[in-house]
Amino acid sequence: MVLLADRPRVNPARRVDTGNVYFPLLSDGVCGQDWIPRLQHLGCRVGVYAESVLLSEEFIPSQKTLEHIVAFQVTKDARRRLRGVDVVANGMGFSRPYAEHACLICEKIALGELVFPEVSHIVVMHEPIRDHEGGESILVISQSEGLYLEALSGKPDVWWEKATAFVYRRHTQGDG
Repeated sequence: MVLLADRPRVNPARRVDTGNVYFPLLSDGVCGQDWIPRLQHLGCRVGVYAESVLLSEEFIPSQKTLEHIVAFQVTKDARRRLRGVDVVANGMGFSRPYAEHACLICEKIALGELVFPEVSHIVVMHEPIRDHEGGESILVISQSEGLYLEALSGKPDVWWEKATAFVYRRHTQGDG
């Protein structure tokens, strides 16, 4: 297990531009099974379905990769389905993040390095990963009753409430 003190630190610089929040995330290569106690130690509850996603062979951490992340809210009702959110994100030049980004963001929130006021859910729009029941799930950070990492349906027609932020990666040179 990688401890927080062992992690290289990245300046938690955060920039807000036209309602979008931009921030860097540095992966430290922690596997899914090690994220569970690490997040719990910080006071984040990890749901059963989230645990099964983290324990899945499909959860593959990157190795010390710096990613440029964007979080945004969708205001039009018709666009708050996952399919519509993808259309908005692609039109803005964003690409899907990795599942580990949910853990990294949850950690930054728990440490007070990131704040998402007036947002109840932060949906990390990674490619869906099969949970222990075979359902395709995406990791979601809930802030409505404490910090909670959960896995919810990754089906394209799922609706989200207005107080939801969606997380993507910003394209940088070398991205496809």
